Amino acid sequence: MLIAKNKNSESIHLVLSIFLTVSLIYALIMTNAKAEELVKPHNIFELTLEELLKIEVSVASGNPQKQTLAPSSVSVFSRQEIQSMGISTVEQLLNFVPGFQSTRESVTGDGYKITARGQSNTQLTESILFLLDGKRMNAELAGGAMEFNHFISTANIERVEILRGANSALYGSGAHSGVVNIITVSELNEVQVAIGNIGQREINLNYSAAISEAKISLFARTFSDNGDNYDDAYYQSINQNFESINDARRGKDFYIKLGWNEQFQVNLHHVSVREQGFFSFPPESAFPDDRASQQENSIYARYELKTDRYFQLSLSGAYSDFQRSQNTSIRNTTGFYDKIVKISDREWIIDLESSLTVFDKHYLSAGAEIRRVIEASVNQFDNEAAPSGNVVFSHNRQNDLDKRQVLGLYIQDQYKISKDLELTAGIRYDDYSDFGEELSPRASLVYGSDYGSIFKLIYSKAYSAPNIRQLGSSIVGNVELKAEYVQSSELSWAHQFEKSLFSLTVFQANYENKITTIPRPITAPEGGPRIFANTGDVSAKGVELEYYASLSPRFTLRSALTIQHTEEDPHFVAEKTFSTIANYKNDNININLNAYYHGEMEQIGAIPGVGNRRVLLDDYFVLNGALRYTFGNNMEVFFRIQNLLNENYQSATRMLRVYEGLPNRGRNTSIGLTVTF
Repeated sequence: MLIAKNKNSESIHLVLSIFLTVSLIYALIMTNAKAEELVKPHNIFELTLEELLKIEVSVASGNPQKQTLAPSSVSVFSRQEIQSMGISTVEQLLNFVPGFQSTRESVTGDGYKITARGQSNTQLTESILFLLDGKRMNAELAGGAMEFNHFISTANIERVEILRGANSALYGSGAHSGVVNIITVSELNEVQVAIGNIGQREINLNYSAAISEAKISLFARTFSDNGDNYDDAYYQSINQNFESINDARRGKDFYIKLGWNEQFQVNLHHVSVREQGFFSFPPESAFPDDRASQQENSIYARYELKTDRYFQLSLSGAYSDFQRSQNTSIRNTTGFYDKIVKISDREWIIDLESSLTVFDKHYLSAGAEIRRVIEASVNQFDNEAAPSGNVVFSHNRQNDLDKRQVLGLYIQDQYKISKDLELTAGIRYDDYSDFGEELSPRASLVYGSDYGSIFKLIYSKAYSAPNIRQLGSSIVGNVELKAEYVQSSELSWAHQFEKSLFSLTVFQANYENKITTIPRPITAPEGGPRIFANTGDVSAKGVELEYYASLSPRFTLRSALTIQHTEEDPHFVAEKTFSTIANYKNDNININLNAYYHGEMEQIGAIPGVGNRRVLLDDYFVLNGALRYTFGNNMEVFFRIQNLLNENYQSATRMLRVYEGLPNRGRNTSIGLTVTF
């Protein structure tokens, strides 16, 4: 049975959404139709198409090369573009990437889950690999990056490269549906402060200096807000012991990069986020104080052993300490009792990477990797209370999960067959100490014609290893789990017109051994009521379109449209998405309007008096804006507005009792000042 909310036709909503965006864009063009001066380029919106085509990325092959010629489908966002949009987190930014969707989730604290190409994820986002200056952000305990990384700041980002599609042949597990490569700034001196409604406060500092051969780059950030309130009858019925809940949050981020002689680099990182109130899992209540917190402390070092024109060799290593705690309150026959979950993951990694150019036709890459988990634990403390409030029962359920070691080896060749044609082929071998071995091949052909067209034919096989919790948890774990696989094929065409760049990608992805929870079979070992299992195969196919246009010397437009179909049931991801970014630059003023549309989604909801049913959630359109005004050479005032139309929309969630979807924030505004020194 499908429970549908009252709503207009999805197709009508999509047409109206696009019409509204185009109307706003047209108004900006007509208002400034007489502009004739060419502003000196300072961001991606003002680059000529020729300059845009020369942007180099490394996420697709490990080899810096032009974005349009990379052996994968790649989208790139520069620092200036992100700042002009008023985007403050990477999660927000990913809604403007073809095939990607970023939607709110609250199972592991207030945050987001990221999906790509029809492959649904839990909030952990196991199928997408996140990298920060070369360091893996994904944790082995969770499999993904989103359990310990909420609200990833864009304040110190130089560029974000997004690989759309599978690439385990280069990166191993995690690169199942995509890779998000975050590159931070190294030479920037600025301070930024902002305040806004709902008590928003934000301070960002970027500082860099050089002394002889030594370089230092420092980033410090603190932010907080009081959150939106959610107090209508539906949300109160879910959270019966509170009159209202909110989604207040606060956090801090410190990142230091130390370099020497362009050969040695050390990065130190501390980030922590605390979330107050909002929905909990199970969602019987919300905490008036800290509901959840995440923290990461890490160190990453890289040394260039050899760098010349034909041969490069580097050694890198990292140590990460991930921590998360989560509080909730559960109703039972005697009243409420507190439950506190504390999760720890400590791991290290060592990488050896090399590249060799042979006869200027072959670019060979090879590498070895060792990852080792030295602690993976989930501790659950239960304090059960009588209605009087006195503790009547207390215990600690602890899972010291199996340690994991991973050995990875890969080799790849980029062969320039002719001046117009390049073949890339590679394979990776991974050996896991706790579940087995995997092989991941890839191949691609890239053809660039003399008439402005570029064609790509790509095949890859990737996998997502079962995470440590899925294998080892005494409540839901299953040691018999196999890896999830995807076999992906895609054909891409891009063409440069006089004032625009258009690309079209058609993809087909076959997912195997999908991992999810099922009711525990009577033959399974003792544990909780549900257990992780490989539940079968699904496929997804779709079309992704990207468009970039310089409509005038001052006005640029960037849009993306994705239409996809997935066999997954229910449809936790939208089958239609659209995004657009319109930017106008006139001397000292920059105006940006950006918007994204998500089609209908589904979830399973536990409806009172009905039971578990598939629920259809409305499509939605979110419009944002940003205005920036520059004073002199070193000062800028900005105004940002998120959800300008105050759209009331819900995201699909895995929390059954939140049967109408998870609510999102309404209109938020902020004003701030940036000073460069």
